[in-house]
Amino acid sequence: MADTVLDLNTVTDFKKPAVDLIVELFNLKHGTGYTSDQFVTSLPSVGSVEGKNTDLILYGQQNTGLKGQVTVHYNRIAAHEILGNKDTLIFKSEETMVSDLLPLINEKYGVQIDKSEIIDAVLPVLDVNNALDVQSFALTFKGSALVYFGSVVLNIQQARTDIGTQYPDGDLPGFVFTAP
Repeated sequence: MADTVLDLNTVTDFKKPAVDLIVELFNLKHGTGYTSDQFVTSLPSVGSVEGKNTDLILYGQQNTGLKGQVTVHYNRIAAHEILGNKDTLIFKSEETMVSDLLPLINEKYGVQIDKSEIIDAVLPVLDVNNALDVQSFALTFKGSALVYFGSVVLNIQQARTDIGTQYPDGDLPGFVFTAP
């Protein structure tokens, strides 16, 4: 099969592993029904087609009946575009590494980022004496990430316990409610 150009902008559900997204786009373009386990991918490289920033080779996996390879050309998404119009604040509890926050990041931004796609790092330490302390950290993608590239700065703050779950109504010493 000849080289093919894909458009990640047509993806509406980013809650899938990166290779699944690529194969899904390939299937949509060519009317095929391949699955990601039928392929092995190369590492992404700088795009060779004008207007596309990435080339990726899909090789037919052994014992799947697929032989040969196809090069797909597409634009990986800049990390800051993951945010859309959502805020950058992530509430952490016991997480110590950027990768520990991935489940929260994936849920908040509607993506599926795997630990293997990022450069993991230790999160900044929050001031335990200041419940409002906010610290910044970088979510940085490896060059081998198939869908995203670059980095984006996010912020962490210590998750706060909802006091309504700790104290029954009327049992909050020091709080006085006066009806208007």
